[in-house]
Amino acid sequence: MDEARLRRKIAVIMAADVCGYSRLVAEDEDGTLHRLMEYRDIFADFVGRGGGRIFNTAGDAVLAEFDSAVEAVRAAMDIQEALKARNSLLPDKRRMIFRIGVSLGDVVERNGDLLGEGVNIAARLQGLAVPGGICVSRAVQEQVVNKVSILFRDIGAQTVKNIPQPVHAFVIADAQSLADPPPAAKAQPSPSATKNLRISPALLIPAAALSLVLLVGAALFALKMPAPISQRPAALATSTSKPTGNEANASTGGSASLAGTSLRATEIPFVTRDTQQMIERQYMPQTGPKAFAIAGAAIGMSRNAADEGAAKAEALAQCESRAVAGRKCELFAVGDTIVWDHPAPRMASEGPLAPRFIKMASVGEDSVPFIRDEAHKKILADYMRLSSPKAMVAGPHGALDYASGGGSMDDIIRRALQICADRAHLPCLLVAVGDDAVTRVPQSMMAQGLMEMDGQDPLPASARQELMSAAAENSWYALARG
Repeated sequence: MDEARLRRKIAVIMAADVCGYSRLVAEDEDGTLHRLMEYRDIFADFVGRGGGRIFNTAGDAVLAEFDSAVEAVRAAMDIQEALKARNSLLPDKRRMIFRIGVSLGDVVERNGDLLGEGVNIAARLQGLAVPGGICVSRAVQEQVVNKVSILFRDIGAQTVKNIPQPVHAFVIADAQSLADPPPAAKAQPSPSATKNLRISPALLIPAAALSLVLLVGAALFALKMPAPISQRPAALATSTSKPTGNEANASTGGSASLAGTSLRATEIPFVTRDTQQMIERQYMPQTGPKAFAIAGAAIGMSRNAADEGAAKAEALAQCESRAVAGRKCELFAVGDTIVWDHPAPRMASEGPLAPRFIKMASVGEDSVPFIRDEAHKKILADYMRLSSPKAMVAGPHGALDYASGGGSMDDIIRRALQICADRAHLPCLLVAVGDDAVTRVPQSMMAQGLMEMDGQDPLPASARQELMSAAAENSWYALARG
C-alpha cells in the first residue's frame, strides 16, 4: 500500500444495504438492478444536499462520508422516507428496503476510498437496524441529541463481528416507523378520543411521553385565531379543485408514473408558465422526430431531428448545457408521449398541507419552521435577500426549497411546491410568500416534521375527516395523541 496516499481523519460514515437483496435478484435480476440504480440516485441526492459524498457502492451497499453527524442523520431519515414512498408503489415482494447505520470515528482515506474502524462500525450498526430503520453509534447520538429534535432509543452495548469492543448503539425511533408496519393490528383511537382537538399546522412536534406512532405533542394548547379561512390564488384553486387526467396525480397525490401518458405542455412540472407556453408553440406542433428533456427548471428540446435517437441525444445535450450543477437531465417526452418514469409531484389540495395565504408574521428565524442550524439559516438568509415574487416551502423533515424570478406569484408557488415534492416524494408545506410567513410555528416545542392526512396515518376515517375540517377552518390547531 502506498503510504504517501494514506491520510487519517475523523469522519461520519453512513452505511446502507438492501434487506434480502439475493432473493430480489433471484426473482427479478433486471428489475432489481434497475431499481437499485434508481434508489442510489435518491441516496446521492440527499447525501449531496447534506454536504456528504458517496465513496463506495460495492454490491448492494452504499457508503457515504459526512463532515457533520447532524447532516448525516438528517440525510438518513430523508432517504428512508423517500424510499418508503417509492416502495409504496410496488408489490410487497418487489420492495427494496434498506437498513442504515451511522458512525463517527477514525478512518483512513486512500484515493478517495475510506477504510478503517469507522467504516466497519457503520456497517455493523446497519446490521442492527430494523428494515427501513436507522441505527447510530453513541458518538453520533451525542452529537445530534441536543441539536435536532430526534427521538433515540438506547439498545445498549452490542457485540458485533470483527469489532473487539462492544458498540453502544441507539436506534432512531422516528426512522423505525418508516419501516413496513408489523402484521399485528395497531390500536386505533375512537372518534370521540379526538373530539375538540386540533392539529398543529402540519407540523410534527416531539414530546417524550407520547406514542411514537403519531407524534404531535402532549397537552398541547388549542389557541384559535379569528383569521379568515385561507384562500388559494386563482390559478392554484383552478388546478387543484377538479383535477382530471395527468393533473389528478399532481393535485390529489396520485402515485402512478407519468410515463406512457400524453404530453400536455401546461402540466409539465418545475418550469415556468412562459416555458410551458413556449413548448406549446414550438414543440407540440412539430410532427417529425422530437424529444424533450428536463432538469428542474432547465429544459432541452429537439425538433425535426434525423431520427428518434438523434432527437433524444440533442435534447439531453441541450438540457445539460443549461442545468444547474448537480442536477441530472432526464428525458421527459419523446414525440408527444411522456417517458419520464416518475409520479407527478404531489401538491396537497386539502388538509394540513394545503397552501395557506394568510400573513402570520414577517419572514424570519422565528416565523419559518425548521430553522435549526447554520445550513437552514443560510438558506433563509439567501431567500430574504431575493426580491419578490418568491416563495419558500418545507419538506417532510424540514428541508427548505424556494423559487423566485419571473412569472406570477401563483406560478412561483407551484414551482416551489413541485421542486420540493419531487425531492421528498411527498407533499410539502408552503411557509413563505414574498416577505410574509404564512404558517404558524409553535414556539414552546420544536417542530419535528410535517403531518399529512393521507390515509396512511393511524387514525379512523371519521377522526381523520374531523381533523381535515379543522385544518380547513382554523389557522391554529393541535392534536394530542397518547
